[in-house]
Amino acid sequence: MNLGGIEQLLIVGADIAEIVTGVVAALVAGRFLWLGRERRVMMENYLRAERSKDKTEGNKEGGIRSVLHLMGYIAMTEPEVLDAAFASRNIRSFTSNDPGTGRSDALLFQYEPRARQDRRALRRRIPRWPKV
Repeated sequence: MNLGGIEQLLIVGADIAEIVTGVVAALVAGRFLWLGRERRVMMENYLRAERSKDKTEGNKEGGIRSVLHLMGYIAMTEPEVLDAAFASRNIRSFTSNDPGTGRSDALLFQYEPRARQDRRALRRRIPRWPKV
């Protein structure tokens, strides 16, 4: 085999490696997006079920659950819970205030259809600082 033949083999090998790298990257990105969607749907379904359960049992909670509760019952880590909640259009987030200090002490979530549209409307009503 002459030197030109080896060079051609290396070029073909590099082209194949480039194609395989792109395919693997696309598969990994697709899996990442799919898992994020799966977590979001799982959290929405759980909070929807909890809200309907509270409604039928007559609880005043209305399906409101804390981050710690969701971590325990849905078996997700805290960042996964927060990512899923803030990616959802149907999960409303708000805080619980400590009566003694008046400061927020817990982040709470509740299933509410079209909650993101309500957040956008709220942002439009919040006054902004004047531009200098």
